[in-house]
Amino acid sequence: MRAILLGKTMLGMRVQDLLAVYDHVQGRPDVDATRVTVVGAGCMGGVALCAVALEPKIRHAVAEQSLASYLQVLRARDYPETLVDIVVPGALEDFDLPDLAAHLLARAAKRPRGRQNCRIPSARP
Repeated sequence: MRAILLGKTMLGMRVQDLLAVYDHVQGRPDVDATRVTVVGAGCMGGVALCAVALEPKIRHAVAEQSLASYLQVLRARDYPETLVDIVVPGALEDFDLPDLAAHLLARAAKRPRGRQNCRIPSARP
């Protein structure tokens, strides 16, 4: 809730933190930055997808037991307790999570070794 009071989203702040960690890790001489995998489970799956979408150098992403669609949440009207952690006001005006996943798969297909480095997020019941 504090994120919203600051005019930010929790998801956005977590993505920013994750990208800062990646920046630190990729600068280390003992890390091969091309082999870094971003993994997000539960409400962190959206964080992983957004971070990879914003940073093309991150080549591997996994989102497990994550929200599959913002539209799905609105239609169900059964809002998860963690809604404040995953909400992005106005996101559906431009994209939904399946669109983001499709973009990442298309980008991965253009790379050597292609789609084997991406996994579609699994829907949470």
